[in-house]
Amino acid sequence: MVDRILRWYIPGEQSRIEQVGGTYYLDDDYVPVWVHLSLKKPINGARPIKIDITSDGDSIFDEKPALVNGQFDHLWTTISCGILREHSVMKLYRDQIANIYPGEDLTVELGLKLT
Repeated sequence: MVDRILRWYIPGEQSRIEQVGGTYYLDDDYVPVWVHLSLKKPINGARPIKIDITSDGDSIFDEKPALVNGQFDHLWTTISCGILREHSVMKLYRDQIANIYPGEDLTVELGLKLT
């Protein structure tokens, strides 16, 4: 169970590497529990779509979550960072895109538990 979920929804084709979605400011100290990625239409290609979530400019992952060819969604429970501090600025980036069809309508959810 989590206490808060940060959610980003990015409509349309996922064809550019960039910061996407809104920015969140944390209202308390949290520990990230899971991250869930989903697409309405999956990618096609040998290269996966990868995302990164940053806290005050630093990635919360050692290995960035990805969706591979034909995959609609996936849940990660291995997040390398420790505590995300109150007032941290949380941002979402698309770090890599698929090489044939980039997928469509990306949703990223980050589950957080109070410390």
